[in-house]
Amino acid sequence: MPKLNELCVDVSWIRIYILLRATAQQRVSSTDVTADLAGRGFEWERASVSGILRGLESKGYLTRIATRNERRPGTFYALTERGRAATREVAMKIREMLAGTRSSGSSGDSAAGRLK
Repeated sequence: MPKLNELCVDVSWIRIYILLRATAQQRVSSTDVTADLAGRGFEWERASVSGILRGLESKGYLTRIATRNERRPGTFYALTERGRAATREVAMKIREMLAGTRSSGSSGDSAAGRLK
């Protein structure tokens, strides 16, 4: 099986992944995202993921949350209202794109169905 990094996954897809993950888990950190990506076959440096998180924060999609009382050190981020709206829009567009691949003659086990 080829390494998934050979697919040249663009930073934009990592941004989308981070927003979707923040929707599902309420908060994200560079350590958690880096580990999860590695577990799925994508090797990204933690510093790169941290930069993406800071960029999403500077654009208003994420907000930094306090961690003073946390057992785990580090910086965590949560979705803002702007981030939630963008995530809903992106998820809808991805479903539309994947539905189009199903209607072009693939089997009944569609990628769109797995995204739900």
